[in-house]
Amino acid sequence: MPERYMASLSAAAGALAADAVTVLLWNPHASIDIVVHEVWRQKNSGAAENLGLIRCSTTGTASVTTTPGLAHHYAYKFAPISGAVFYSTFTAQPTVAGPYLHRINAPLLTGTLGPGFFYIMMNYEPIVVPAGTGLAIASPLSAVTVVGYYTFVWEE
Repeated sequence: MPERYMASLSAAAGALAADAVTVLLWNPHASIDIVVHEVWRQKNSGAAENLGLIRCSTTGTASVTTTPGLAHHYAYKFAPISGAVFYSTFTAQPTVAGPYLHRINAPLLTGTLGPGFFYIMMNYEPIVVPAGTGLAIASPLSAVTVVGYYTFVWEE
């Protein structure tokens, strides 16, 4: 039976460029796939933004690295065998390998806490992240991604 994990992180605003990655879930393992069931995003402001899920073939260079461990396992028994890593705040962008798997346009809203979005692949097949690749939240348009919080739920 696959093991289920959940990890959350916050990330700084993304770059002003098309396909600019904000958060990347990277699978560094040589043979184990990661199977993503849910992706959550909560904006930290009411600014409008356009986001999507896209595959990546390289990690780029990130200033922030988060490595999930034992505490991220649903039953608190195992750290991810894949060695899954989250990257954010990039100084050199990852290489995206499109097309976008999902896209959403979050409208401009007033207030300090903006709307969230989530992808739950309950009625669809989950997204498989093969060994040596990644799944990213990126902006398909040349627009800044605002500061926010991200949660990924996956099995391996």
